[in-house]
Amino acid sequence: MWYNHLAPPLQTGAKPGERFKRFQIVCYELKIPRSRLREIFPVRDGAILISLVNPAASRGEGTRYAGSMNGSFLRLALLYGVLQLALWFYPGMGPYGQMDSDKQLIGSPTLQEATICEDLKDFLPVNQGVAFSVSAGRVICYTYFNPIPQKTFIYHSWFQRDQLITKKRLYLQPPKWATQSAIQLRDTDKGPWRVEITDQADRIIKVLRFSITD
Repeated sequence: MWYNHLAPPLQTGAKPGERFKRFQIVCYELKIPRSRLREIFPVRDGAILISLVNPAASRGEGTRYAGSMNGSFLRLALLYGVLQLALWFYPGMGPYGQMDSDKQLIGSPTLQEATICEDLKDFLPVNQGVAFSVSAGRVICYTYFNPIPQKTFIYHSWFQRDQLITKKRLYLQPPKWATQSAIQLRDTDKGPWRVEITDQADRIIKVLRFSITD
């Protein structure tokens, strides 16, 4: 009987009747004539490896294909090929789906200028200093980055006597970008201040210290 040639068994302790039933299902799902199906081998997760008799082969050797109980060999082979190509050629991915170490590091923007000022003119700081009168009405933290490898963001965190007053997220665009944040001044704002300029991971790039006076 042709089904007696199945080797090895489909599972440990499988009975001949169970192997015969599995064999019938394989023939039906893959639309293969029973006369051409020589052997099937279990792999894992319900997948099987089948050996087909090739009538055109000069020595009658079989040709092996990967198959599944739930679909045709062709669909499974195409899906496997697409997944392998995706793992190899997806940007930043290695052959096993892991990020290449040299591509995992993202370049950080370079801070060229950072200052506290009273105003901006033609997008440049005006009346820079470390002490400002409350009558100025506001103060500005100006930052200029060049180069910027890719779109990212930074933070301006404003502290008065070590108390965080406000934290502004500011976006940067390559290849270079200037950005600023500001606070309005009140009489209660007199005293020491600082602005912490941090990157998107909250790592400190620079700290600017100044005071608000009468």
